[in-house]
Amino acid sequence: MTTPMNVDLGSDGVLSALRNNVAMIRFDRQRRVVDVNDLFAKTMKYKKEEMIGMQHHLFCTTEFAMSDRYQAFWQKLFSGFSAADKIERIDAHGQSIWLEATYMPIYAGQEVVGVLKIAADITSRQLMIQEYATSFDVIAHELGERSKQGEQGSEILRETISHLATTTRENHQT
Repeated sequence: MTTPMNVDLGSDGVLSALRNNVAMIRFDRQRRVVDVNDLFAKTMKYKKEEMIGMQHHLFCTTEFAMSDRYQAFWQKLFSGFSAADKIERIDAHGQSIWLEATYMPIYAGQEVVGVLKIAADITSRQLMIQEYATSFDVIAHELGERSKQGEQGSEILRETISHLATTTRENHQT
């Protein structure tokens, strides 16, 4: 059996592959969930049915949801611009989850009627990065302390050498 190599990206097979392998969620103009696939629901630790109708801000940290950045973010999307970033969200258990996400406006004619988000869970990668950053901070602090000790040791050594030079001159004069 041969497979055509010129399968259109809009074909049922390609769209089915995306639905089954990429976490996706769709919002309407009121920022409500109108559709979500199983992978996205699982990532957020919800059942699909629970997510339908939920407001987007319920998945965000309170700080972000209450910010001017949040409003500007949605304005940008509804103006027809896509957005992609590493984002922190809150799962069904109230835990932080990190996603690499792309938000794309959905059009009906010339009008943006909703937003599609595709995402990948990068929580373990983000936690590892934070762990490394913390380790580097500790190492930098320890090196700073050693540097201070080295400077103090150098100052003591300089004073000792200066004292020896003075003593030597005095002895020489004597």
